[in-house]
Amino acid sequence: MIETNALREKVLDLAIRGKLVPQDPNDEPSSVLLERIRAEKQRMVKDGKIKAKDIKNDNKAVYENAILNEFGVNINVAEFRGNKKWSDRIAGCFLSQGKLWNDAMEKRVKLVVANEISEEVDTVLNEHKRSSMDALVTSLETLLS
Repeated sequence: MIETNALREKVLDLAIRGKLVPQDPNDEPSSVLLERIRAEKQRMVKDGKIKAKDIKNDNKAVYENAILNEFGVNINVAEFRGNKKWSDRIAGCFLSQGKLWNDAMEKRVKLVVANEISEEVDTVLNEHKRSSMDALVTSLETLLS
């Protein structure tokens, strides 16, 4: 007999992978939709319609599709929420969805996340921390010159 929670997770997994209903091949991938949303938000900032600080800085949104596409793991689940270390939370997601988790897998996941974040550094890194990082890099460059 399947537990309710296990059944709920299985249905969610099937839904996210597009296995519950017939899929329209003409639908755009979610990554394209997310990119259009990000571009629209940036355009609204540029046009003065909203302030950059009003855009929720949700780093997870930058890499959650990459993890889903690369590993078939949904991180938009209870296991990823909370105050545990990021690596413990991501491990919980993999394990709760029946996926392999070990040191090698953790390194692969971190590489995928790093690649995604590196493409959007300006939106991912907190503005205040970014200015500190920029100052540090400038200082180091000056010392090394």
